[in-house]
Amino acid sequence: MTFQGARRTVLVLLSATSLALQGCASGHLDSALPLLAPEARVRLTTRERDESGDWVERIYVGRLVAIDSVSLTVALARSGADETVVLRRATVLIAEVSQATRHYMKEGALAGLGAGLLIGGAIVQGTDSCRATSTCSSKTELKNNETIATYAVIGAAAGALIGFLVRSDVWSDVPPRGP
Repeated sequence: MTFQGARRTVLVLLSATSLALQGCASGHLDSALPLLAPEARVRLTTRERDESGDWVERIYVGRLVAIDSVSLTVALARSGADETVVLRRATVLIAEVSQATRHYMKEGALAGLGAGLLIGGAIVQGTDSCRATSTCSSKTELKNNETIATYAVIGAAAGALIGFLVRSDVWSDVPPRGP
């Protein structure tokens, strides 16, 4: 890249940054953020004083029931209990909305594959008849490889199933404001 090309690239980047900052300052970027809306799955972090006067942060996860200029009402997501809590907006530090649910199938399959390879290798090492003699037939080697491959496939399948069953939310921050 020539000096003129590098200079042009820097100027374009500076111009784009300047426009983005102007958009933030004028509130255009803020208006593009999704707002909290009833029925959304939310995670709210609050900060308030407890009975002893110490600051305490609490995290509430659940379904947003109602929102107004003063408070947020959340139906908490606790197993077996229908509990609704009303939070003052002034105490909400962070408001997040669940955008999607993520599964961990690939990660589980890879972990299971690794575990299966280790277990299969350990079993082959423990029962390897080739160690007793200096010669090893190709039939024995094939059987050992099949054992390792079988455990690897079983481990990958079990890991993928566990990864599919494990879920987590994908959260995005939103300003804790209402209509």
